[in-house]
Amino acid sequence: MLQTLKNKENLILIFMQIIVNAINFDLTEALNQKIDVKLKHLSHYNNEIQTIEVFLKVVKSQKNVRLLAKSKKEQLFSEASDPADMYRAINQAANRLEKQLIKTKKQKAEHH
Repeated sequence: MLQTLKNKENLILIFMQIIVNAINFDLTEALNQKIDVKLKHLSHYNNEIQTIEVFLKVVKSQKNVRLLAKSKKEQLFSEASDPADMYRAINQAANRLEKQLIKTKKQKAEHH
């Protein structure tokens, strides 16, 4: 994904790759789009994120989601499960990761 942000007079291009791994099921286009929409805005909280790895796994009827956001300086991890709905598990994991990114951004702002 390529995102463009304007910072005063400078144009900043941010590249964040989203890698999706589906384990024990076939990834649908709708699910892939949901992941993209849910995760692409996370670069607003940390523009140093280079990659977000998404691991989707179905074990029996349990839907599991793991997210790993990587930058040069840090890695953040989030996971969630839902007994019936993969979309709900994605939302929960993404919201948890977003909270971590907001917390990290606030901590960095306090140190500067």
